[in-house]
Amino acid sequence: MSAKAPVRYRSEDEDSGRWEGFAFRDGDIVISTRSKSGTTWMQMICALLVFGTGDLPEPLGRLSPWMDWLGTSPGDLQARLAAQEHRRFIKTHTPLDGLPIDRRATYIVVGRHPLDMAVSLYHQGDNIDRRRLRALTGRPEPDDPPPERPPLHQWLLSWIDWTGSPGQQLDSLPGVVWHASDAWSRRHEPNIILVHYDNLSADLEGEMRGLAGRLGIAVAEESWAALVEEARFETMRTRAAAAAPDPADILKDRSRFYRRGTSGAGREVLSPDELAHYHHRVEGMAAPDVVAWLHHGADASAMRTGDAGPRLRGTVASGRGDLARWMTEYAALYERVTGMRLFPGSLNVILDHPYRLPEDRLRLEPVDYGGRVGMNLVPCTIGGLRGFVVRTDQNEAGTGDHGRHVVEVAATVNLRETLGLVDGDEVEIVMGS
Repeated sequence: MSAKAPVRYRSEDEDSGRWEGFAFRDGDIVISTRSKSGTTWMQMICALLVFGTGDLPEPLGRLSPWMDWLGTSPGDLQARLAAQEHRRFIKTHTPLDGLPIDRRATYIVVGRHPLDMAVSLYHQGDNIDRRRLRALTGRPEPDDPPPERPPLHQWLLSWIDWTGSPGQQLDSLPGVVWHASDAWSRRHEPNIILVHYDNLSADLEGEMRGLAGRLGIAVAEESWAALVEEARFETMRTRAAAAAPDPADILKDRSRFYRRGTSGAGREVLSPDELAHYHHRVEGMAAPDVVAWLHHGADASAMRTGDAGPRLRGTVASGRGDLARWMTEYAALYERVTGMRLFPGSLNVILDHPYRLPEDRLRLEPVDYGGRVGMNLVPCTIGGLRGFVVRTDQNEAGTGDHGRHVVEVAATVNLRETLGLVDGDEVEIVMGS
């Protein structure tokens, strides 16, 4: 049975068809990412591992050319790659289903939180010399000036709500999710490696060591400290002239390419309701484990498992206050089940990933209090205070007022006042403790 032909992805600036007929070699590395998702970071990491030094023989953009980009002639690109004697590492923004998958090559897919990627993409749009880009890709000058770009907040909301297909705009939310979903489905293949931006940020040396092992690259122990330092975002920013991916001079300011390098920018722009809407959208595009990886990488599920139990992370948001009424009316029942006199009210937290309740949980059955809604309670700790995640059966089933990406936390005190929390604050909830 013949292998399925790659999907051909095209845009004004890129064409994945340029991969057709590419002569792979043993050891080739293909770096497949969405824009502004850690592409250049991974290129630099591969360069450091391949050459064993930060003193690279050429600028990064020439050492690791962008295969799909129409700004370079195919003949020149193929000739440059054919002439390279070192282990090759090639950049692409094409998802894996658009690439020839060759057993001799290793494919590294880098993921990033979609909102962070989008905010970074928005800011990069202001740093591109559009006239120069059109000249390089053979597009004519427009008759009319382009429309004024909307402010970031307005643009981001439109980006979240865009409903086209991934292939129409690979840097759209559907495109970002598809790129990750396709890679995730291949993650157990021996020549596919998934890396996440947040994991690089949290443990750069650990991630680099893991990559070296997967790529079969031996690094002397005494070299690691210097290589890791060269790969740090701050170091790359100081060397933007050589490290920025700009071999054709389309960036207005190469130093601005490395704008921030941290996570959370997208969530800072959105209100709690807008963030909940984003989660509703993205949860409908991919399986929960894919969404978890996109949002947190190896830390997936928006949980970290430790001795105390899973840890949920999210953002404080205002609720409707319905639970307070029931907790007041049935305070004695809640105390009998939990062993605690709970404050009548809860802290609403919007998680970065849907959370399903464990099988082992406390229950308030409708028959216990003459109601129609079953209530679930799971012990937890927040800010060092013991409490419970409280959720109705309807909300757990996904048919209630909240999706599974929202939890309500009840404790013996008013958590907002006691912990000094306001909407938008980030919190961590340790489950089962």
